[in-house]
Amino acid sequence: MPPISLYETCLDRIIELLKVEHWSEEKENPFSRLPPRIVELLVEVCGTSQNIRKFSYFRMLLSSGKLRKLKLCFPMFFTDICIVLPQMLTEKGCINIKVLELDRNFENDQS
Repeated sequence: MPPISLYETCLDRIIELLKVEHWSEEKENPFSRLPPRIVELLVEVCGTSQNIRKFSYFRMLLSSGKLRKLKLCFPMFFTDICIVLPQMLTEKGCINIKVLELDRNFENDQS
């Protein structure tokens, strides 16, 4: 197994901090200063993690204004996403989203 890179270590640490809602009290979204590809990668990594099951973990990433593509095919979808996501997509933080992709099974998983 190859050694874990510093980049991967940093991504893992950011995800751990998201899980404990480290930045929830910040006035300025720290992810708004990151390049879009990093924010998109964090959303993807968070979405594939079986340990992340709360929508609040994603709130800072989704409202950063940096997402250009949002693929909703996470294995851990939760019912509150159906309520919160439409509201978030109309907010200023999501104005750069050009592609919104839903998993084909998304609708079936929510019943």
